[in-house]
Amino acid sequence: MINYKGLLIVLAILISFSTTCKSEIPRKREFRAIWVTTLLNLDWPSSSHLSNEKIKKECIDMLNTFQKNNINTVILQVRPSGDAIYKSDIVMWSEWITGKQGKAPKNNFDPLEFFIEECHKRCMELHAWFNPFRIVFNYRLHPANKNHISNKYRKITFRDKKHKYLNPGVHFSRSYICKVICEVVKKYDIDAVHFDDYFYPFKTNSNDNYDKKEYIKYLIENNSNLSNIHDWRRENINDFIYNLSKEIKEIKPYVKFGISPYPVWRTSKYDKLKGLNLRACSSYDELYADYILWDKMKWVDYLVPQLYGSINNKTLPYKFLANWWNSNIHNANVYAGMASYKLNRRSRYRVWRNNKEFIKQLNYNHFLNNFKGHSFFRAKPFLKNNTHIQEALLNTYHKYPAIIPTNKNIKAIYPSNPQNIRIIHMGKDNLILWNSKDRNNYYYAIYRYLKNEDPSTKTLYKVCKKKFCTLVRDEIYNYAVSAISRTNQESEIIPAKLETDLF
Repeated sequence: MINYKGLLIVLAILISFSTTCKSEIPRKREFRAIWVTTLLNLDWPSSSHLSNEKIKKECIDMLNTFQKNNINTVILQVRPSGDAIYKSDIVMWSEWITGKQGKAPKNNFDPLEFFIEECHKRCMELHAWFNPFRIVFNYRLHPANKNHISNKYRKITFRDKKHKYLNPGVHFSRSYICKVICEVVKKYDIDAVHFDDYFYPFKTNSNDNYDKKEYIKYLIENNSNLSNIHDWRRENINDFIYNLSKEIKEIKPYVKFGISPYPVWRTSKYDKLKGLNLRACSSYDELYADYILWDKMKWVDYLVPQLYGSINNKTLPYKFLANWWNSNIHNANVYAGMASYKLNRRSRYRVWRNNKEFIKQLNYNHFLNNFKGHSFFRAKPFLKNNTHIQEALLNTYHKYPAIIPTNKNIKAIYPSNPQNIRIIHMGKDNLILWNSKDRNNYYYAIYRYLKNEDPSTKTLYKVCKKKFCTLVRDEIYNYAVSAISRTNQESEIIPAKLETDLF
């Protein structure tokens, strides 16, 4: 008699084993990012009263930890409250840098410029994170400077329970924010412009009558088919996204435009046919963010849905929403926004008291064909190594470095092959070096494989900005090098030759 129960147990074990083996193999190409929040000094800098040198040291220490954990992208909040952590001709300095809004750092120090340079030294991308329409985070606890945009143009602002916003229904608001962002694109060597989910305010926090005057004015002045205020609000945001995307690409075609939206597009409350049966906010209907259209029109280059719920969460279930994003975005790269901020062994929720839930979510991401990476919110819990998340990643998904995925919305820049790759023995170390004069070669990838194995088994071992790298001397590995361009295209991988002993 066949023991069906036993067969099912064996089959389940085999499936589980094969799943683990497949998923825990680190990807050669993967977006691995962390959000760094400057608002309220949550991540960096740790205080608004630090010297320039201490701010720099905190930046360097943080990036060294990220590099050790094979993070390849930093999403840095550069416009936390309608102000700036950079030198601007349009926007005043942020209080989170100097302790007083409008006060510049001493000695002409520019935190954003320094952060970008340190990221690029480590072959990391720097994505400049803007909060566009939210211009005051908390007007009761942190009132804005008298010359702040919220005070200079009060007639085009509105507020909810604690925030102030520029009114997206006013053309000046949209053009002003485009101007602010494009100033950064022109002046700084950023790799991307990044938004979170603040467009119109969440309905639970605000009075819904804040822009009816502007809507009535629009109806009087325009012969439009926008039959209700909700379509009009959505069109305001669409107009803003379209124009900003176009302007970014006109200035620097390789600079990406990414958005991290609230993860629920529509709910069944508003659309019984296509909406999700969740008791959650509806981005399309309440925040007026139509990211399905943005993706279809290729206005955005990547999307990072904020998948901050656990797998069994009833409001924002991780797997359910991840599946939706995997199936419904077709042009932009999709990366999972993940809740590293919830990792805490003292959490009120048992599921976040260790890293098992987090690793399960990463595991699930690897089985979704359109998911090309992840971003962790926020930096400080990661830096504190809550629930030993760093060790868990280095033993699995971040065991090796990863090259950032290419983006089909971005015009490709192709690198050339590195030349004359050789290895020189230097006592206890090896020096691997090569020649390259091509400006399209932005940084380099070093691979290694066992000498008795086929080169196709090679593993990405290191990335470096310079045309040489010191390696620990060994007798068991062969090495090879490729060049990577600004748009993350890769050249051929060229094997290195052993040249000589230097001493």
